[in-house]
Amino acid sequence: MRFLLIFFLICTKASADFQIGQLPQDVHQKTKCLNKQFLISKPKNSKPQPVFIFLHGIGKRGSEINKLKSMGKLILKNTAKYDMLTILPQCSINKQGKGWWDSQDLNLLLDYLKKTYKVDDKRIYLCGFSMGGFGTWDWAMASPKTFAAIAPIAGGSRKQKVAQLKELNIWTFHGKKDQTVKYEKTKLLVDALLKLKSTRVKFTSYESEGHGIVMQTLKNPELYKWFTVQSK
Repeated sequence: MRFLLIFFLICTKASADFQIGQLPQDVHQKTKCLNKQFLISKPKNSKPQPVFIFLHGIGKRGSEINKLKSMGKLILKNTAKYDMLTILPQCSINKQGKGWWDSQDLNLLLDYLKKTYKVDDKRIYLCGFSMGGFGTWDWAMASPKTFAAIAPIAGGSRKQKVAQLKELNIWTFHGKKDQTVKYEKTKLLVDALLKLKSTRVKFTSYESEGHGIVMQTLKNPELYKWFTVQSK
């Protein structure tokens, strides 16, 4: 009975760690495809905090913010150790039944976060999976001076813009047997950065894995340790 009580208290505390934040209407109306709600976990201390933003994949799109909670708890288990302001936005679905991460939408969200919370501008970290991996590469290319480090998982982008990321700290992941987003999508970007003599990119290739690498990647404590030592 005592064990069950302790387990219940731990689970209750974990579920309370995420709150639902909301963009003001005047900010949200400027976005193209972003849920006005987002998940947020705020550290208890009052110092400017590093920010960890995670962009989900295509299956989590919509207006039900609770879809992100299970993955959010896994991320928070690690980011809480380093007192990170942890943010999970949600890509919405447009009238055509589609939706994709938009860099301008995300800039509006980040601007709001900076105005509302104590943010360490030198330690803004970005991670994303699949569609969110594309979003991570694309947002970083659109705003290369915003981030201290990025970690795209099973993503890709346009190779011609990758030169803007030569000085950015990047740890990217892809399964070699991925049939959803081809492995070459990441390899092309990494090869282009290496050709530019970037010394800040590293690539973890899962030799026997396909597309479903997000959970094992997000469970890796080394990823979060790596983020914490990166700063602009």
